[in-house]
Amino acid sequence: MVEIYKHVLGFITIEELELLKQISEYHIEEAYPAFNRTLPPREEIKEVLEFTQKLFNKVCAVLDIDTESLK
Repeated sequence: MVEIYKHVLGFITIEELELLKQISEYHIEEAYPAFNRTLPPREEIKEVLEFTQKLFNKVCAVLDIDTESLK
């Protein structure tokens, strides 16, 4: 995620860089994760979901896409 952000830095600014780094750690190589893999804490999941919604809205604004038209 951090590497991707470096490529779009001229278009989108993200203040939550630490959160972006944290989200990058979620990446796994397997197509189907092992059942014993633990999920992040509920509050962390909520924070990430709020961040991704905010990021989605920023991207749509840059691309001049009406988010309501995507629902």
